[in-house]
Amino acid sequence: MKNKLKLIGFTGVLVAFLMVLPACTIIWDPPGTPTISITVSATTTTIDWWPTLLATGYIVYRGPISGGDNPNTFNELARTTNLYYTDNTDTDFFYAVKAYHSDGTSAFSNVMRASKPPAAPVITEVHDAGETTISWDAVPGAAKYIVLHGNAGATSVNGFTILGDTTETTYKHTTTTARSYAVRAANADDFEGPASNIVTPVVP
Repeated sequence: MKNKLKLIGFTGVLVAFLMVLPACTIIWDPPGTPTISITVSATTTTIDWWPTLLATGYIVYRGPISGGDNPNTFNELARTTNLYYTDNTDTDFFYAVKAYHSDGTSAFSNVMRASKPPAAPVITEVHDAGETTISWDAVPGAAKYIVLHGNAGATSVNGFTILGDTTETTYKHTTTTARSYAVRAANADDFEGPASNIVTPVVP
C-alpha cells in the first residue's frame, strides 16, 4: 500500500510538472558575432562569414560611404540562412552582418568597405641589356599596380606569381630569361581589378 501511495505521489508531481512546462520560456544566449570578409567585382559585392554559435540566420546591413562606417546607421539589406550574400551593385558601400535566432540578434560584425576595383591596365614591354621594362597608362582609381610573371608564352595568368608592386606606371625586371608578364591595378582598399593583357618580351 505504501509503495502504491509513493507511486501515486510521484505520478502527480510528474503530471503537474508536465502541465507547467509548456508555460515555461527558455531564453537563449545571443548568437555568436560573425566576422565578415568581402570580394568585389565591377558589378557585385559578395559578403561571406563563418557560421556562429546558436545562429539560425544572418542579417546583412549596408550603408552609403557618405554616411560613415557606424553600423547603427546602416539599413537592413537582406536576411539569409546562407554563409554569404551577393549584392548586385556597381556602387561602393559599407557592410556589416548580425547573426540571429528566435530570441534576438548578435552584436554587429566588423564593418567592411567595398570599393569597386580599377579597370585592367593595357601594358607594353621592352627588353634591353638584360632588363625588361613593363609600361602602362595610369588607371583611374588605382592606388598601386601588382606586376605578375609566369612562364614565357603563357596565354593565361593562372599560375602567375607576384613579381612586385609599384605606384608608378613602369616596372623594371632584371632577367636574362624569357618570362611573360601581366599587371593588375588595385585601389586604396586593396581590391584588385582584372589582369591586363599578357606580354612576353623577346630575350636575346
